[in-house]
Amino acid sequence: MDGAARTTANAEGDEELVFGELVTNAVRYGDEPMGVSVEIDDASLKIVVENSGRCADLWQRYPSANSEGGRGLHIVRALVSRLDIERTSEVPCRITATMPVGTKSRR
Repeated sequence: MDGAARTTANAEGDEELVFGELVTNAVRYGDEPMGVSVEIDDASLKIVVENSGRCADLWQRYPSANSEGGRGLHIVRALVSRLDIERTSEVPCRITATMPVGTKSRR
């Protein structure tokens, strides 16, 4: 199931899981300064995490079957409708996750 299909009917708590994974990765692997912003409107929730660390090919890493970590961004990718990883001269690492806002008809 692709991310868009999954998040249309996402379970309660997916938003918190995505937020937690992105912030944990920034703290664990990034450098200061760090920043987090959350934007919400009628259609979507956008979580942006920035840090001064290196974010090259983060989402392309695949953990071994016995590895205790390394699955966070893969989980995030499965839960969101869009995941952007950017590097700019101003912000060495910016990760933006966008997901639809749930409705009361959600599970």
